[in-house]
Amino acid sequence: MQPVSPGLPAGSYTLTLSRPTVETCQNGICTSVTLCIGPASAPPFGSFPVTVTRDGDLATVVPVAASDSLRMTLVLSGASVTGSVSGNATATSGAAMTASGTLAGVVSSVQSGLAQGLLDGDLTIAGASCSGTSKNWALSTR
Repeated sequence: MQPVSPGLPAGSYTLTLSRPTVETCQNGICTSVTLCIGPASAPPFGSFPVTVTRDGDLATVVPVAASDSLRMTLVLSGASVTGSVSGNATATSGAAMTASGTLAGVVSSVQSGLAQGLLDGDLTIAGASCSGTSKNWALSTR
């Protein structure tokens, strides 16, 4: 077995997938716009409990719920993370989520068990489609 990179140890996490926003700040006032098509009532993000397993610099993320098919495979290289995601999951809010695409991001050097980045691909949350734009993902310890 290879040594495990620090920063994202195996264990229990919360995975959050969110729709993209464009944020602009000027003179201390910030505004943001969400870039998606779908009902206005659709949530901007979905979170669910996952388990991270490690094999050297490879991390696999799977939902705790056996009925969810979402899978993330992450390759860690120092603080950089790349990988892929595909499948379905149900957020703790009850919203159905589908994701597929490639991932890029970073592992926090300050807080162990925190990683975040962009999902380049498709993300549907409760009927609102965000195809063709980058979405956000984040892992945080539970």
